[in-house]
Amino acid sequence: MTAALLSVRRRLYAVSLLRSISAAGSITAPLIAGASLKIFYDFALWSQCRKVKPPEER
Repeated sequence: MTAALLSVRRRLYAVSLLRSISAAGSITAPLIAGASLKIFYDFALWSQCRKVKPPEER
């Protein structure tokens, strides 16, 4: 009977561990996506404006 309880405890621990990992992934995924979009936007903006000279340098 003790082995059966230990097995249940291990299963519960594994399930709770997987849920916490899944929750962490669902929290970080939008942050990573937003950071990736910002990097892409910054690069696109830089590539469009890198050859434009300010009026005082013309």
